Amino acid sequence: SEAMGTTAGVGATRAHVRILTDDAVAASIVEATVRYDAKLRRFRFSDPRVLVQSPPDPSFDTRQNNVLPVYSPDAALVAFTRAEGWWPIRFQTDATNDTGRVALVRRSDLATVELARASGPARTDTTWPQWAPGTGTRYAWLAFSSARPYGHRMAPGVPLPSSCLPQGHSLCKQMWITAIDRRAAEQTPLVDPSAVPFWMPGQNATASAVSPRWTTRVIPPE
Repeated sequence: SEAMGTTAGVGATRAHVRILTDDAVAASIVEATVRYDAKLRRFRFSDPRVLVQSPPDPSFDTRQNNVLPVYSPDAALVAFTRAEGWWPIRFQTDATNDTGRVALVRRSDLATVELARASGPARTDTTWPQWAPGTGTRYAWLAFSSARPYGHRMAPGVPLPSSCLPQGHSLCKQMWITAIDRRAAEQTPLVDPSAVPFWMPGQNATASAVSPRWTTRVIPPE
């Protein structure tokens, strides 16, 4: 399972812990409260709460896999990657799993929705969602990576350097950003609150960009 922990206590700030593995299958997402016991000098975790359960499936090759969770800045939502089967790869000789797409779970009632507008076409390896550090009154922003066609330099049939290509695929992964409508994310039933994403400017179209990160200040190029 992918485990997340929220800190608790006077003056504590919210944080999370992610269990990352190179090969995950049938993963669920759980969270737990974390408290530091000063007397025993150790952290204590509460019983885990399941946010997203991988449903039963007789085959690990097709079973739903939920990985890479991250809290929204207000902790109301958790974004994560959903795929079928082994992620990102089963055997070293296999092509990497390209079924990834971005999804959300609402912590208040465990309502879950896949972000179809943000994730785009099927089998474009859409993964690694990361929230912008702040939100507006109406929108939050989510960055992720995806191996989808874009323009004339990242199109099917265009020769690309092997160094940027996921194993067994022909398009490089690039970073994209979608808006999340916070009002829509509060409605019941929960429907896709994402917008059609835009390609993050300034990227090298022939280089791999897999795991986006946000910064609170502009970092000038070297």
